[in-house]
Amino acid sequence: MILRVVDAGYVLGLSAILSEGVHEVTVEALEPCQVTVINRRPLMEMLQKYGEASVGAARALAQECCSGFNEVRRLALPASPAGRVARLLLDWTAEKSTPQCTKGVALPLTHEEIASMTSTSRETVTRTLSRFRRDNLITFKGVLLTVEGPADLELVELNRVFCHRGKIRAHVPLGAGPHLPFMLSLIAMPLSMLFDPDSFYFGVLPVIAEMHTQLGGQPLQVAQAALVGQMTAGFPISPLTPATFLVCGLSGIELAAHQKFSFPFLYAASLVMALACVVFGVFPA
Repeated sequence: MILRVVDAGYVLGLSAILSEGVHEVTVEALEPCQVTVINRRPLMEMLQKYGEASVGAARALAQECCSGFNEVRRLALPASPAGRVARLLLDWTAEKSTPQCTKGVALPLTHEEIASMTSTSRETVTRTLSRFRRDNLITFKGVLLTVEGPADLELVELNRVFCHRGKIRAHVPLGAGPHLPFMLSLIAMPLSMLFDPDSFYFGVLPVIAEMHTQLGGQPLQVAQAALVGQMTAGFPISPLTPATFLVCGLSGIELAAHQKFSFPFLYAASLVMALACVVFGVFPA
């Protein structure tokens, strides 16, 4: 398993020397390197004699601890292989980017090596990178990697949405951004017929909220608009909630007849609530 890729100036084995143990990992050069070997005794004498050297050693150990924490976070927190790959690309570009580097950063790793660093398979890495490129999140020119959509990759890592939000947003005019909550409030009640509460509020709503945020709005307004009808006014007729069938069974009315009779009244109620939200300034029309 590949733990990390280090640059010039990295001190290898410092923790093992200070703890008088054996270094737990091996290294492999990706390109021609020059290595300087320092024996333990002269190193310890230098650290004891020079305070600045001791501070530098402590800083190197702290950086090593931070790197270890980031590696654990990359493997443990993202809930999907795509999230782990996204985190690796974000970390890699953040570490290697410089103001002078405008054409991307070098990624001298094969798909198999990336799979080793993200605890997944080579095939999954290949599919994930291809999908990132199709959705214009990253571009490759040879070994040069450029992250075109870092915010979108952050969303992939958080497992909130996988790559398609950019395409959806591309078809939403910029001027329509402030009106998304009102449009959602108009269709929230009918959406109760298609989505159960979990799939809507945990799957669909975060995508709409993030899209609204990227277009300059507030995600809270999207949540308020959804509550106008999704599983509120639409709850009594939704075929995705057990309570609807319980009502129909106790009253002896067929589900279709119940929906046909109740839908106009409930939809009208949701429209009244949406207009009230506009009048009271909850969200714009």
